[in-house]
Parts: sequence; C-alpha cells; structure tokens
Amino acid sequence: MPVEKSQGQRTKIEKLRARKYKNLVEEEFAGEVEMHNWNRVLGCADPSESWHIFLAEFNLILDRHAPWKICTSLRTHQNRLLTKCWLYVKLGII
Repeated sequence: MPVEKSQGQRTKIEKLRARKYKNLVEEEFAGEVEMHNWNRVLGCADPSESWHIFLAEFNLILDRHAPWKICTSLRTHQNRLLTKCWLYVKLGII
C-alpha cells in the first residue's frame, strides 16, 4: 500500500502476516490435531507429497485456532514471535 511521504516521494509499506494467538486454547488445538484423520498423509508413498498434504491439513486446523492477521509493524511481529515461539520451535520454523 503506497504511503505519501512529506517530500512527495512514495514508499511501499510491507505488510507482514502473523498468527493471532490471543484466543488459542492449547488443549483444544492439540486435541483437534490428535483426533484428525491423518490417513492421507500416512498412506502417501511419496515423502514430498506426504509433507505437502500434512502441511495443508495441519494449517487448516491451525487457521481455526490461530488465524492470520496483518501486521504493519516489524516490531509487533517480532514481539509476537518471541512470546509464542514454542509453536514455531515445535514446527521446526526456528
């Protein structure tokens, strides 16, 4: 989204997506992951395809419990990452 600067130059503000964990109930999330039917993932012969199927199904569950939100501040995103880094560590993102 372009924003007008005082000198008349335009700059683009990068929007970041971050998960909203405010209303996350860990027990409900873990329960849904545990109860999910993972047969499509386990029955796939190709590891790469299996990984993509897993990510798609896992992210559907995660989207229900920790939806995406748009952050316009890098500092906000970094603070949220640090406060909920347990999930990123478990997913192997950091």
